[in-house]
Amino acid sequence: MTWFTTMGMFIIDEIHFEKHSVYDIVGGAGTYGVLGARFFAGKERAKEIGWIVDAGNDFPQSVEDQISSWNTGLVPRRDSGRKTTRGWNSYGDNDLRSFKYLTPKKRIEVADLHECGLDSARSIHVICSPDRCMKICSDLAGDGSDRPHEQVFLWEPVPDCCCPETFSTMLEALNSVQVLSPNCHEAALFVGLPEPTTVADIESLVYTHWAPHLDKLKTVFVLRCGKLGVLVYNNKQLKWYPAYHQSSEKVVDPTGGGNTFVGGFLYGYIESGGDLDTAASYGNVAAGLAVEQVGVPLLSYQGEQELWNGTVIKERLQEYAALLEGVRQRQE
Repeated sequence: MTWFTTMGMFIIDEIHFEKHSVYDIVGGAGTYGVLGARFFAGKERAKEIGWIVDAGNDFPQSVEDQISSWNTGLVPRRDSGRKTTRGWNSYGDNDLRSFKYLTPKKRIEVADLHECGLDSARSIHVICSPDRCMKICSDLAGDGSDRPHEQVFLWEPVPDCCCPETFSTMLEALNSVQVLSPNCHEAALFVGLPEPTTVADIESLVYTHWAPHLDKLKTVFVLRCGKLGVLVYNNKQLKWYPAYHQSSEKVVDPTGGGNTFVGGFLYGYIESGGDLDTAASYGNVAAGLAVEQVGVPLLSYQGEQELWNGTVIKERLQEYAALLEGVRQRQE
C-alpha cells in the first residue's frame, strides 16, 4: 500500500545566490515532500512512498541516479517531445526568494494518480490554489473507488492564491482537507497583512484572523515560521515546536525546507494515528536535513543502516525530543 504521495511536481533547479550559482539541482515541492516522508519510511518501507516524475529529453543521468538511489515507489514518465520542468531560483537578503519557470510545467492531475496506481494512497500532499484543492479532493472522493481507509490530505496553498479575495474560498476548501500548512508570509497575505516576524505578532495573526474560522472546522492548522519553528493550532489550542537548527551555523540553503517539513509531518501524522507532537517532530527533523546543503540531503549507508547527511534519523529524532522537552520545561 502507498502511504504517501504528492501532487507536487519534480523540477530541476538552478539556484542563484549573491556570489555564485548552481545548476541541475534536484528540486520541486513534490520532490522535497517525498524526501520528508522517505527519511522516516527507511529502506524497509521506501517503496510505500509513491510519486510521479516527468522526465523530458534533457533529463540528466546524474539526476536520475540520485532520485533512483532513494529506492522509493517512483513512477518515471519519459517524454522525448518536451523538456523537463525547470525552475530559476534567486536568493537575496533575509532569504528572500524569487522564482520562475524556465520551461513549461507539467502538473500532476488526479487522472495521473489513477493511471499510476497512486489514487488510493493513505496520505496525499497537494500544493495548489483553493479551487484546485477542492477539485482534487472531490474527484478522488467521487471516483467510485472502495478504499479501506480515509485519505488524509495536507494542503500547501501556493503564494499566488494567497490574498483577501480568495480567503472565503480557502475556508471552503478546508472542509476537504485534514491539514492546512501555509508559511507565515502566506498566512498574512490571506488577510492582507505584512509577514509577522516575532512570536507575539505571529500569535496575534493566528488568534485574531485565523482562529475564529478554524474553531468552526476540524482542520489542523500548521504554520511554518522559518527559524522560529512551527506553530500548530488545533481544537482551540496553540503549540509551538522549535526549529531543529537553533542557529544558522549549519543552514546552507533554505530551498525546500517547508516542503520537506510537510512530507515529514504528514508521514508522522499517519504513522502515529494523528498525534501532532510526533508529526511536528518528524516535520522539523526533516526540514533540518533539507537546509544543510544546496540541493537534497545525501543518502549513504553504514553497513545496513541508512545515513542521511551522515546521521541516523532515529538519533536526530532523539535530539529533537530533548530540544522540545527543554523548551517546554522553560515555558512552564
